Amino acid sequence: MEKYLSNTYVLFLLRSRLFVAFIAFFLSYESQLFFNREIYSLPFFAFIFFATLAVYNLYYFKTKEFQYTPDFTFVSVSFSIISLGYCYQELDPIVLVICITLSLLYVAPIFFNIKLPVWFRYVKLLSVIIVWTLATTLLHRDKEFYESRILQIVGITFRFLLVTWVCLIFFIKDESNQLIAGKLLLLTQTLTYILFIFPVLFAWQNHIGIGLCILFNCVLAFLVFRYIKNQKLSNDWHLFYVDGVLLVQGVSTSFMILIL
Repeated sequence: MEKYLSNTYVLFLLRSRLFVAFIAFFLSYESQLFFNREIYSLPFFAFIFFATLAVYNLYYFKTKEFQYTPDFTFVSVSFSIISLGYCYQELDPIVLVICITLSLLYVAPIFFNIKLPVWFRYVKLLSVIIVWTLATTLLHRDKEFYESRILQIVGITFRFLLVTWVCLIFFIKDESNQLIAGKLLLLTQTLTYILFIFPVLFAWQNHIGIGLCILFNCVLAFLVFRYIKNQKLSNDWHLFYVDGVLLVQGVSTSFMILIL
């Protein structure tokens, strides 16, 4: 596995943040299918893909980790604006404003030499969780959704908790205070078990196939958590394993919905 991850093409996919952008794309596509929405024009998915790529490349713009970050930043920002111009009428304006505002809150401090308070890290953590949840579920305008079906609420709640699980693991990796890290690790472990409630909820709503798919993803999340909590992994390994859970969830659930 280590030999595979050290492959130049794999590292390029991870460090360019294309890997993360594909995750956002598949999670959004899954939501479109899950909420019984019509699969809309390509610009909507292009916006999700390039906006994600833009935010993460902007965040790492000043690092020397990946030499092509400035190029990816320019291309992704440009295509984000272009695709938004084509699909803005399809988007919920309130959700769009929230996502843009919180994304700027996440990225902007990188470009200013401002000493931020310690608690601002938690603001950034919450911002990432909210943006990922909203952008991949509610960003697309859907009048029927507001009639509120239980299955849709269950789906959005699962997305929120899974994204929270991912973000907490990344947060713990960068936490220097061992006491705080230990408490957050316990919270993440608890959240890992809570996720297993959702296959039952989906099955209860007569979606056995999706429930089995979600169960598979919960088991995968459990195994990944068990593996990485006692391992000192590089940033690339961490990204591959933890964000990989989101990718598998988006792809596998989309496939299951399509074949049912």
